[in-house]
Amino acid sequence: MTQQLISSIENLRILEPSLTGQRVFLCSYYDDSKTPFGGGDFYYDETDTKTPDDAGTTIVTATGKRWKRVESQKREWYASWFGLDPSLQDCSPALQRIASSARKRTVILPQAPRANPMRLMSPIYFQNNCGIHLIGHGAKDRTVFSDMRGTDNENQALLNFPSKNNPLWGGSEQGYAGIILENFSLLGNPLYLGDGLYLQAQYRATYRNITIEDFNGCALFIDKCQDSVFDAVDIWGSGSSSGDRKNPVDSFNISKTLKNPIMIRSSYGSDRANFLRFNNCQFEDNWVCPVFSTIGGICCEFNSCHIEYNANVDVTNTNGGTFFQGSEGVYTFNDGGIAEYRVISIGHCELYMYNVRCTPGIDLSMTSGSNSRVYIHRTNISSLSALATSSFKVFDNCIFTKDIAISYPDNLTYFDNCEFRGKVTGTSSSNGNIGVYFKSCHFSSEINFNSAARNIFIIGGYVIGDVSFGSGGGVFNPTKHNGALIQSSVDPYYIQPTRKQSIGANAPASGTYRIGDIRYNTAPTAGAFIGWICISAGSPGVWKGFGAIAA
Repeated sequence: MTQQLISSIENLRILEPSLTGQRVFLCSYYDDSKTPFGGGDFYYDETDTKTPDDAGTTIVTATGKRWKRVESQKREWYASWFGLDPSLQDCSPALQRIASSARKRTVILPQAPRANPMRLMSPIYFQNNCGIHLIGHGAKDRTVFSDMRGTDNENQALLNFPSKNNPLWGGSEQGYAGIILENFSLLGNPLYLGDGLYLQAQYRATYRNITIEDFNGCALFIDKCQDSVFDAVDIWGSGSSSGDRKNPVDSFNISKTLKNPIMIRSSYGSDRANFLRFNNCQFEDNWVCPVFSTIGGICCEFNSCHIEYNANVDVTNTNGGTFFQGSEGVYTFNDGGIAEYRVISIGHCELYMYNVRCTPGIDLSMTSGSNSRVYIHRTNISSLSALATSSFKVFDNCIFTKDIAISYPDNLTYFDNCEFRGKVTGTSSSNGNIGVYFKSCHFSSEINFNSAARNIFIIGGYVIGDVSFGSGGGVFNPTKHNGALIQSSVDPYYIQPTRKQSIGANAPASGTYRIGDIRYNTAPTAGAFIGWICISAGSPGVWKGFGAIAA
């Protein structure tokens, strides 16, 4: 028997089955398509009286009979089955059909380059706990959704994965099914306010090879998500400002920021976002600052991420741009690099940075009076704000590229094996300061700590420049010091004099020495001296014996 041909999904819905097991062939989803798509074999399932019409895999006639797509039993579904194709002027209805129907299914998206993207004129809402696996053919220029909403959508994303307050579904159900989104791009419409991707209470989710670009709003909004991975998720040119979002004088001004390019928040009270991993991501040319803004997040990691903006842009009269602002939570940066952006700002949170290449260096800003805990390893730092936090701070093998002012240190602070290329100063400390340790550090310039900068301990290392040291209870005991030393108060606990100390059987006969340099006698005998001290600088200078040994 010849198989009946049906021209469109609407004509299939009109067709009433006449035979048990009857099969028909759908030629195309739409009968006016220049290039057919979305077709396939359908059969009449007389045993099914309950499956709803999803406009893609199950079609219900006026009498309640059901046509089933033959291939719908496969693991993967195709978006074209629901009428999604870049040839449409508006792909929103088709994508919404998928969002409403493909629960816990893998859906393969069509190819749609930037020159002919899938245009969305309405926001898309997926079901609560949808568990969908949405996969395209590649980010950037292979599977692209373009935001064509023609009005401001200030608090509405293009793609929404909510768990409550869903405008299309009632109730509340968190996303334990674990969505997977990969290999596609979201292209924003900078003429209107609007967010890109909204994720709410999604668990064990995977986001891979996604580009979100040019949204005049939040490109990636994370609302209380947990145990999820963002692999190669790139955020470009997004964020909204009350000023000019492309002019650093406005966009770097945090007071003018309306929406950050990336935001972590929680609408679940004290139940915060936890254990999020950002791996091999690229955050570039996001002018609205801070680029990454988070309130609450336990053990969120950034691994081998690439962060920068165009170095040729004039950033005069700005702070250089803030990449990260965290007011609560625990955040770790491993490897990767931060270029151009200057500021990392933290409040009541913990920050750990390991081997992050920062050019020219970060300005680390810590909120005074917070409980910020900081551990930074092998990272360039340009400046430090107040260190008045109730938790420890460790800077290990870091390079401080400019003058550093140690301001109001509180609790224990350690600088281990660090290099200071500019001046290091401190003029005050809080009453809770119990020690700021500089261990085995290299100081290329001057050091100046007055009496009020309490408990400063410089132990080991090499100091090249002049030193004025008066730290109350402090210790100045470098391995080597070349410059002049002034004790500026009577309050230090111990100061190692700046002088050469050598050994020999006689006073030096060669070399250059300063007043106060000492030569200890290696072969003292009765009637000789314990050593010699330089009393007039020169080469070798004038030396006088001290510590005469009784005959």
